Amino acid sequence: MDRAIHLISTGERIRKREGIASIWHLRKVGFNERIYIHGNDIRWGDIIHKIDRNVTYCHHDEYACDTPRDSDNDGDFTASRNIKTQLGLFDAANHSLNLFLDSDVVAIKDPSNIWEQIEDYKIAMAVDRFSNLHMAYNKPRTLLGLQKEWDFMLANNLIIEDIPIYNSGMILWKYGLYAKEFFTEWHKEWKRFGNRDQQAMARMLYWNPKIEIKEVSPMWNFYTFNMYYFNLKPPKCADDVIMVHSHIAAKEVYKEEWMRAKELAKQFSD
Repeated sequence: MDRAIHLISTGERIRKREGIASIWHLRKVGFNERIYIHGNDIRWGDIIHKIDRNVTYCHHDEYACDTPRDSDNDGDFTASRNIKTQLGLFDAANHSLNLFLDSDVVAIKDPSNIWEQIEDYKIAMAVDRFSNLHMAYNKPRTLLGLQKEWDFMLANNLIIEDIPIYNSGMILWKYGLYAKEFFTEWHKEWKRFGNRDQQAMARMLYWNPKIEIKEVSPMWNFYTFNMYYFNLKPPKCADDVIMVHSHIAAKEVYKEEWMRAKELAKQFSD
């Protein structure tokens, strides 16, 4: 079957470093499919072509990325979220099966049967650690001081506690009109605030109940970042965890690739 993997690398130099390391690690664990890197720095294309000739750089100035792009240090990921919420609409996504991975989603076991997880559905994801809008608004986000942001206020006012928040660090989808509708509506809702894409997806699913998501096991996207962020002891990974989602864990798992990527990323110095 025709399959492709999509990564995003925009803005900060550290994100480019993660992208390079992620390519090498994906090859190491047995992902042989074509990889697309979506970015907004034209220098990126020449560098990744030297790394892997089966990787294609997609430059997004040519698309309707009409929201502000990341500066080198702002860390708000506006550009990456703008691209992510449109991924299924780009020409690069015309493969039968497509897999998006955040660059800090790391396979710690053979992930080759991830393609089977979608089954008869059109889109598949794992639920986020904070599994619904009510939790995301009232629990961890209060600690982050984000409860005053408009998108969270809207979510709280809708009182849609039963709408899940899927973790968008891993998205598996089949090419077709169904996926295009999903990405079209997701991007439209995200653009209202230009803020966090996962909350925008949850609101979009509330407005579009006909869109169904296959919920895969969290072992395919085991999210640990928040535990590191709040200085808590990270959980011991269960034996069946296949992919870990954590910037810190990523550096530990592919330490060798990270150090090689660090040298390459120096080419992006100002």
